[in-house]
Amino acid sequence: MTVQSSPATLGTFTQRLVAVSLVIVAALTLWQLRSLLLLVFAAILFAVVLRSLADLLARPTGLGEGWSFVVATAAAVVAVAVFVTMLGAQLQAQLLELWDRLPELLAPVETWLGSGDVGEWLVERAEAMVSEGAVMSRIAGLSGWAATLLANVLLVAAAGLYIGFRPGMYRGGVLALFPRRARPAAGATMDALGSALQRWLMGQLASMVVVGTLTFLGLWVIGLEASLALAFIAGLLEFIPFFGPVLATVPALALALGVDTTTAIWVLLLYLGIQQFEGNVLNPLIQQQAVSLPPAVTMFALLAFGVLFGPLGVLLATPLAVVCLVVVKQIWTGRVLGEPVSLPGKDRVRREQAGPAQVMQQETAP
Repeated sequence: MTVQSSPATLGTFTQRLVAVSLVIVAALTLWQLRSLLLLVFAAILFAVVLRSLADLLARPTGLGEGWSFVVATAAAVVAVAVFVTMLGAQLQAQLLELWDRLPELLAPVETWLGSGDVGEWLVERAEAMVSEGAVMSRIAGLSGWAATLLANVLLVAAAGLYIGFRPGMYRGGVLALFPRRARPAAGATMDALGSALQRWLMGQLASMVVVGTLTFLGLWVIGLEASLALAFIAGLLEFIPFFGPVLATVPALALALGVDTTTAIWVLLLYLGIQQFEGNVLNPLIQQQAVSLPPAVTMFALLAFGVLFGPLGVLLATPLAVVCLVVVKQIWTGRVLGEPVSLPGKDRVRREQAGPAQVMQQETAP
């Protein structure tokens, strides 16, 4: 018995085959552009920070979206300029001193590991991280890790300014890619992502400032050289959980070992104490208003995004994990399973949009 396929069946099969082929081609293209996509994500994070400052300014002043963003960006530039003017020369001198003494500081580590190329490996890893997203430098024909780093920073900053100034335009452009029936769900997910990233970034910046300040005060009391540079490094590396604080401890401990054992012990106790304070006091306070990622999830996110995207993936692993968490909660838990979803800031936004009678009804409802 012969089964004949109708033209309609063949047409449907062809359409599905073409759709699957297009999805595969799109996935392969995105994978080839993964470095560019990471820079786009970094630009979005920068835009979220500036947009958060603009929102804080707009509430008490009543400024519009555009003017509040301009004023907030100008205030941030002025703050950075004041910091550079007051401490820039001292910080630069201490950082250069640490860089010049890098072989000397790494000598005990190389002796302990039985290897003499730890410094070269660290430099190669740093250059690899810089060149991961070397999009502009390749287009412009730049060479050298310094030029690559500068090109990446300028690209992220410029794109972040454009996105932060008119976020609604880019949000609408992304929503236009979805079918009409899916746009409300996509818009709700994008709003949840923006709120989650905003709160996580604000909490992370607060943690970085606190850790850097405490590190500087502690090293200054101990009397260790280059305390400002070491505190600056500790604050920056706080952005990377688990591995960042460990990396920040290495130069301070190596520098202290060059003084005496007692100083090294005090420095080690200082860094351990700051991390205990951050883990047991600071982070719980921040996570009440921000996105709380389980430690195991954060650790595996660092490993997974590091394997997929290299050093730049490690740097952006935690905010990428925040994105994955929100998407899973919004789409899978909320839409597919139909379970209630709770995200930081979501209940607050709902309360602000609801009237007093609705809020009272929600609070008294069983």
